[in-house]
Amino acid sequence: MARPIRLQLAGAHYLVTARAAGADPLFTEGQEHTRFLGLVARSCTRYRWRVHAWCLTPFSYRLLVATE
Repeated sequence: MARPIRLQLAGAHYLVTARAAGADPLFTEGQEHTRFLGLVARSCTRYRWRVHAWCLTPFSYRLLVATE
């Protein structure tokens, strides 16, 4: 079941996370990390977000995002 839509409040901070299911990694090659960061950058431009901190591992990612 999908999570309910979150309200996006100006000046709020959000922790955005995802973790791989089971033993399968989210990212298997270094190029996938780079592509993912490019998608994050495009999202930040489109939605006017600012990423204050991020962590990428083969099995998960965490982003600390602030809205304008």
